[in-house]
Amino acid sequence: MEYKNIVCNICSNIGMDNITIMLIWIMEILGTIIEINIKNKIIKKMIIISMWLTINVLEYSLFYIYYESILIPISILVLKGLGSIIRRKGITRLIYNTCISSIGILISILMIIYRKGNTVIEWLDITIIDNILSLISFSIKIPINPLHKWLIYAHSESSTIGSVILGGLILKLGIYGIYRINIRNKEKWLIILMLIITMISSINSSMIIILELDIKRIIAYSSIILMNIILGNLIMINWIGIYNSIILTYTLSLICSGLFILIGILYNRYLTKDNEYYSGLNINMNIFSKILLIMFFSNISLPLTCSFIGEFFIIWNFYLHYGLITIFILLSILFINILFIWYNTKILYTLINIYLLLIFDICRLEFFIIILFIFYITIIGIFPTYFTFLCDCITFYLLLI
Repeated sequence: MEYKNIVCNICSNIGMDNITIMLIWIMEILGTIIEINIKNKIIKKMIIISMWLTINVLEYSLFYIYYESILIPISILVLKGLGSIIRRKGITRLIYNTCISSIGILISILMIIYRKGNTVIEWLDITIIDNILSLISFSIKIPINPLHKWLIYAHSESSTIGSVILGGLILKLGIYGIYRINIRNKEKWLIILMLIITMISSINSSMIIILELDIKRIIAYSSIILMNIILGNLIMINWIGIYNSIILTYTLSLICSGLFILIGILYNRYLTKDNEYYSGLNINMNIFSKILLIMFFSNISLPLTCSFIGEFFIIWNFYLHYGLITIFILLSILFINILFIWYNTKILYTLINIYLLLIFDICRLEFFIIILFIFYITIIGIFPTYFTFLCDCITFYLLLI
């Protein structure tokens, strides 16, 4: 009887509301990739169940438990084919940073339980200390620079499917946690402090990216820059900030996942992620080159791509409220866009490396996997009204709580 009561208790705190709709949509897309690429049924079920529970839970303490449980299958995916010292270092940093960053959330949960007796998200009684602790923890998970090294090691040493799950969903759950918990923050000094931190993090990451040769690390750094800009915009707690943070978070999830899949396709053929090795791919990988070009254009937020609307209005929101910070944000975005245009030109359209001539273009399975991402990126970019209508519903829900 006691066991049945515990199960009923847990199930009563799991449900769906407006804020989970977009994450479920992303989960459905990534679920297809998981089904195709992960052969181990136990790991596959662990990932899917953990993600579904994390997305649909309506209690802060259960959200914490399910969120941390995703670390187990992700660690196994990163450890797959363990052999190098760097890979062992990557998984060690991943575990250490996840555990350390979770301490703040755990302390805030215990304090809320002590004060109120429950942690139902709708009825949370958040103090300034709870707000700071959870904000620091979620910021490390997003992550902010200089607490980002664990993510770079994890991406560079994990398998393709590990990077897709990590970049496409796990990091976005950090933003989701801030949507849920820290949206109640009204402290002006905390907002200004987080804006300064995210600004410095974005500029620092855009400088570091020049020295990187690993393509997966370059994509990871570009994701960190945009995630920090999203974080800074979100904590301003206004309609434009919440609305466009939601748009850019979910479109960035699609773009990062698609780019990691494309880099995985290259790695399967050439067994290297060094961008110095690749040149002139347009000659013998014509279909792949066109798909990669669309993904690069989406990543730099060109008009008619899915990320353009979100990024444009995020910059506009910074300009309306903090004009000086807008200059630094624009510089970091401009710098990363110029760098990606240069990488695109070099990888696709310069003289071909003679060692790349004998490799064939993408196969049917690879094409049908990546075309799913291209379809959504194109539809959202050309017909954003349907997507933004759903974001309207989510934003109004957030502003009412």
